[in-house]
Amino acid sequence: MPISTNFPNTGLGRQLETAARIIGARDELHEERTAIYADIGGWDTHNNQVASFQSRVAQVRRDLPRSRFA
Repeated sequence: MPISTNFPNTGLGRQLETAARIIGARDELHEERTAIYADIGGWDTHNNQVASFQSRVAQVRRDLPRSRFA
């Protein structure tokens, strides 16, 4: 299913784009409810915890809002 939202070319962005396509095809798939999740790793840090955490949060803040408009 074509969508007009441009998702970032990141792991999370690609997962959110796939989720948007699945949601958009619910009628064709004859699905009333669909469970979808997206995941990014790297939260279990042992070194550079502040920088690593900030990087992960920045990625979520950048990629997630775009899925709202898909």
